[in-house]
Amino acid sequence: MSCTLLLLMVLACASVVWGEAARSAAETQALLWQVKERCDAGDYAGALPLARQAVEACTSRVGEAHADTATALAWLGTVQAELGRTEAAAQSLQRALAIRKQVLGETHPEYFAVLDKLAALFKSAAKYDKAAHWGETVVAARKRALGDGHPEYAASLGRLADLYKATGDQEKAESLYRQSVEAWRKAGPDHGASCAAALSSLAGRYVAQGKLAQAAPLYAEAAELSRRVHGDKHLYYATSLDNLAGLYESLQRWTEALPVYEEATGIWHEVHGEQHPAYLSRLSHLAKLCESAGQDDRAELLYTRALEARKKAAGEGSADYLEALDDLAGFHKSTRQWAKAESEYRRAVELSAAILGKEHPTYAARLNDLGEVLWAQGRLGQAEPLFQEALGIRKKVLGENDAEYARTLNDLGAVYWAKGEHDKAEPLYSQALAIRKATSGENHPDYGDSLNNLAVLYWSKGELDKAEPLYLQAKELYRRLYGEQHPFYATSLNNLGALYQSQGKLEQAEPLYVQALAIKKKTLAEDDPSYLATLTRLASLYVARKQPEEAEALYKQGLAAVDRAGAAARMEHALLLESYGAFLRKAGRVDEAEPLEDRAEAIRKPTAP
Repeated sequence: MSCTLLLLMVLACASVVWGEAARSAAETQALLWQVKERCDAGDYAGALPLARQAVEACTSRVGEAHADTATALAWLGTVQAELGRTEAAAQSLQRALAIRKQVLGETHPEYFAVLDKLAALFKSAAKYDKAAHWGETVVAARKRALGDGHPEYAASLGRLADLYKATGDQEKAESLYRQSVEAWRKAGPDHGASCAAALSSLAGRYVAQGKLAQAAPLYAEAAELSRRVHGDKHLYYATSLDNLAGLYESLQRWTEALPVYEEATGIWHEVHGEQHPAYLSRLSHLAKLCESAGQDDRAELLYTRALEARKKAAGEGSADYLEALDDLAGFHKSTRQWAKAESEYRRAVELSAAILGKEHPTYAARLNDLGEVLWAQGRLGQAEPLFQEALGIRKKVLGENDAEYARTLNDLGAVYWAKGEHDKAEPLYSQALAIRKATSGENHPDYGDSLNNLAVLYWSKGELDKAEPLYLQAKELYRRLYGEQHPFYATSLNNLGALYQSQGKLEQAEPLYVQALAIKKKTLAEDDPSYLATLTRLASLYVARKQPEEAEALYKQGLAAVDRAGAAARMEHALLLESYGAFLRKAGRVDEAEPLEDRAEAIRKPTAP
């Protein structure tokens, strides 16, 4: 046989072997492609046998220690993980990891990818110790291989921080989020979007821990980065503005929150239009911000706009329209525009009955709101049946251990208290207090309200020994919750002062009234009923202490406020007029006293049964 013929035979055999190898590799790739397609479609059960075939094909063709085998194992582990087969997935992925470490080395991107998969696998299975081990491993590996200014290293830090956040280790999570932010900053301006996301994550950790002041500059920096990357008309930028505005709200920095949230709302409007749910919800929230910032005229305009937009978008028969109507009614209630609030709540009662039915919690809530508006106007006869109906619904639907059920008990108790039916009021107030203690705890504003209401009842009944400890508890609770410059704390001081005054303890009552009046003067309008109630109390104390000049100076100040209130006058205004009239009558100034007494009687005269 010639050498030429022998060479041709060898080449022919080699071609057959190479051809078979190529076909085998192509078949393996086809299997893996089918696995990917099944996974993309969510068909992990269908992908599992294909992934197993791919692993078998690779080990048969190239052996265990080959990059192709590692790839097939990685796909098999991914499928097993999606099917919840954690231990099997871990075995497949660890085999893939060992091969890639041997074949590709510990600095190869595919080696890092398997480490990421192992960390994610154990996190999803809530096996946090193992997840943390693999997460720490990949972070350290990427730092060694890529340096601390590489985007993949920064992303790994963020994922590890998310893991520790899930475990509840906030200190570790915060540290890693800080490192992630620094790594993204080092990665350069091309990664502004990722840096903004990392800043927001770190700020979120600060917010969760109550470190609001530390979060503010981070959210601001994130917003500016987002604006640079995406432009000032992009929803990513709007979302970052939402975060910043929300933080300012938490800090009660209304004037700072308002323009930020307004800009975000404008972007949502420009992107989605005025009938999109996302824009409409933000419009309503913008109204609430204006209300919080004391911009009542603007708030009313925005609440009205939101209501009209909801009507246009979904009609009056929609739950969204009902919610917007409730917002507007609530605003008119909080600003004591009783006629508007009453009309809107009556409409809300009708709509909630038609849309949701008369056994729905929302229907009960609107009945309760309407009852509170009527109660505030002294229309107790109309308020009482509304509270009773709401109470029955809430008892049936929510049960007797619900906070809203307690609210209605409290409101119905207030009706009986105002009517002088103390024996009916006391069990309702006591039950509301017990429910709020059980559901909200002893450090909640609602619990403080119930303490105060029950104390007022005991004071009205002359049971002062029972009232005092409740007033003291309420005062301390409001101090803890709101601080010593809040109107609620001032009201608790006023109530305790009234108790001491009724006991003849004028020396103890005076400083309480003086402190309460100073707080309310800073935080409330001078025609506010709560402010006038304290002013009247202090004036009456000066009368009792035979200090007529000090008393009349306060009465005159209060009378000017009542004159400004005009038709919006309330029972607290009537009390001031009566007290000042009595002072003048006792001083022999009957001609001055009678007009004040007549005005007080007109205010007290009920407008409806």
